[in-house]
Amino acid sequence: MANERVKRLLGRLKNQDKQPTVDSHPTQRARPRSEFSWNDLKLNLKMLLVKSNVLEALYEELLIPSLSGQFDAELYVRWLQSVCLVPFFDESTVTKQLIDSNIYATLQLRQQLMPYLMAVVALSRDYKWPMLKSLDKVESDNPKAKGIDDCYLLGSALLVAPVIVPTAMQRYVYLPAGQWYNYASNRLSDGGQYIAADAPLEVLPIFIKAGTILPLQQDSSSESDGTKQTLLYRVYPGSQETVLYEDDSEGFDKERGEYRWIYITCGWEEGKLVINRRIAGQYVPAYTSIRIEIVGLEHEPLRIQIDRRPAPLWFFDAGILEFTTETFQIIEVVMTEPPDQW
Repeated sequence: MANERVKRLLGRLKNQDKQPTVDSHPTQRARPRSEFSWNDLKLNLKMLLVKSNVLEALYEELLIPSLSGQFDAELYVRWLQSVCLVPFFDESTVTKQLIDSNIYATLQLRQQLMPYLMAVVALSRDYKWPMLKSLDKVESDNPKAKGIDDCYLLGSALLVAPVIVPTAMQRYVYLPAGQWYNYASNRLSDGGQYIAADAPLEVLPIFIKAGTILPLQQDSSSESDGTKQTLLYRVYPGSQETVLYEDDSEGFDKERGEYRWIYITCGWEEGKLVINRRIAGQYVPAYTSIRIEIVGLEHEPLRIQIDRRPAPLWFFDAGILEFTTETFQIIEVVMTEPPDQW
């Protein structure tokens, strides 16, 4: 259902009178090729970013080449990884006979991040925020970022760094200004530098901007059987505002108010991590609880307050704090007591 919501939003975006454009002309849907190479992957990724504001062109660059005879299985996985998080990606283009654990992990990654993709598309539709940005456009005045066209910023918070060379188990990634968490390891790194990121075949290197609250879809099976659902908010401590979007699963209808915007701020205040959440809109989501997962903590908190009341239960292990709530406006995670004021 979430994937269908993204498709509807994209349809609305495509049909708007005014579109963000680049200097290009409408293109026709390209024919899948039976032969492709690592150089094709590099070129495809580069052209994807060049044309990232032209919807018709994006559909062309997102085609997954068809296969015949002998093919490079590693290249196929890396190609899927390079485009799987682009909102326009269509899972039906994946060759079903080739789905193995690596391809399955790639498709699952997209499903998990679908709530974030919803927000990326909605912000582009309503406020003209770019969905994709190459790093040389994120920091156009930074000589270190000049010419980097094999990584992209998805929305404002996710840095995606596809692997585009064969047999690589690691790749170097330039991190923009700020602090960034490795999605796979939760390791925090300072921006403004190149770092080495582990990238075994099943891993697409992704970095999350510090301060982001990343919504994750845990299990899509419950959407069809009517059981209670839980949305995951993964919190990457720092100072940042996250804007999310949700709408009616039966059809996007702004006039009837079946949508809502969610504004979440995160920041440190005198030894405690404070998360504020406010909602604008009438839509009531299908999920009935929110699981909060805060990564990168040095030790267990002294206490947790949800809407000024003590949290009844939480779990802490290996730097990750977890607890569940039905809803919230403010969460305070107290790590240290403030000094006495005399």
